[in-house]
Amino acid sequence: MKKIKTKVLNNKGFSHLEFSVVVIVLFLILALVIVNRNNASNAGSNNYQQLQTVTWNPNITAYYSNSVFDNFACVTQDANTKQLLVSGIMVAADYTGYIKTGNYEPGVSVRLNGNNNTIESFGNNWQIGSIQNINGAYVKFTTGLLSPNTVFQMSPLATNYWPSVWTNPVIIKNLSSCNGSSIVLPSESVTTLSSAIDTTTSTISVSSNNLFPLTTSFYIKVDNEIMLVKSGEGTNTWTVTRGVFNSTITAHDNNAIVQEYVPVNI
Repeated sequence: MKKIKTKVLNNKGFSHLEFSVVVIVLFLILALVIVNRNNASNAGSNNYQQLQTVTWNPNITAYYSNSVFDNFACVTQDANTKQLLVSGIMVAADYTGYIKTGNYEPGVSVRLNGNNNTIESFGNNWQIGSIQNINGAYVKFTTGLLSPNTVFQMSPLATNYWPSVWTNPVIIKNLSSCNGSSIVLPSESVTTLSSAIDTTTSTISVSSNNLFPLTTSFYIKVDNEIMLVKSGEGTNTWTVTRGVFNSTITAHDNNAIVQEYVPVNI
């Protein structure tokens, strides 16, 4: 009589060969997932805070009209000096359009305290990916140590030939920390003049009153001049007393930095 061969099963109901094949397949799937995850952009791993979306003016830069850039930043604090490092990222939504097609890749530029002499470039090492649900190409960078009172702005570029489009100014101590924890520092507001003023001007216009006090008699610093805001709180037009605390009354350009000033002792 012919012997009937029986399949030898392991305790899960598979033959040893089938079990080995299943294990190998599962391993390959897992490896594929890991590789894809590693290749995917993880540009949003830090706790970036969106500063502003800026757009190149098509009337100024014909080559890259309507190129849109989203700017993000966060800070980490040096334990010893208490100074702050800014980690930033610039995202270009139309990277494969205007920028790539035009055979030109703008760099990331940073300006401190509204002073063009402080502009520093952080290169143009663009990578394809996404951050905080925004897809495109991105450039990441980290500054050197900065004072917590530094006013910080970003632009896709800043040269005499290629116009800059600076983000709204922000005092870096008001940025989110990169690891999501809180950096407890005094909070001050910052904006810009929306029109130039001379030495006799007593009413000034600002771009935003966001986070500035809603009561009168607060102080502001425009460049190196300190002023007392007497009325207009909660609006973008303030009546001021010029040159307080023995500061020098000077003319100020449009877009000059306007910062809340908190005197240590009055």
